[in-house]
Amino acid sequence: MCNAVDFSTILMPPITAPDAFVLAMTLSGSYEGPKGWANLSDNFDGEGMSFGLLQQNFGTGSLQPLLIEMRDNYPTQFQEYFSSQDLQNLLGMLAQWEANKSDSQSVKWAVNNLYVGGSFIPRWKEELTNLAQSPEYVSIQAEAGMAIHASALRDVSVIGVDEVRTYLLAFDVEVHGGGFYPEDFRDYATWLKQNQVALTI
Repeated sequence: MCNAVDFSTILMPPITAPDAFVLAMTLSGSYEGPKGWANLSDNFDGEGMSFGLLQQNFGTGSLQPLLIEMRDNYPTQFQEYFSSQDLQNLLGMLAQWEANKSDSQSVKWAVNNLYVGGSFIPRWKEELTNLAQSPEYVSIQAEAGMAIHASALRDVSVIGVDEVRTYLLAFDVEVHGGGFYPEDFRDYATWLKQNQVALTI
């Protein structure tokens, strides 16, 4: 049911439930596309571009910080994946985002630079795909996943059902829904008071 995702290049710090983390990343990432770390989607949803295993994107501001981390921590490798002109173009967009945090401007940049007739310019697609599956950017993607992992563990603690399936649900809600709302937990707590037997099933 899941696409294979290679974690062999990642040096993961000690985390709670590492096997569950790998399973969650693989499962949630499989919904995003068949290419794992190199998943790449166009502007079909108005988010400019979605990139990587968990499809961080420009429209929500979740992708720019990852690209900036790559730029700052691995500058030599970052430069290797793009032509000189494309690199300067991308760096300019990231600098503009750092200055004003305008996600809509990043989306506009993507629409104006990455596509012809709604499809990726082949050169950009190749450059981005190569970046996405580089060991450096894969590690950055995993690091972003670990933050989601921590949130999912907190969700499980509130839910009170310490099972792998609860964690996988929470992780996927964090990825695809931005997490639970406070009212979700309030409604759940109210329901649970009236249905205590549910925790014993």
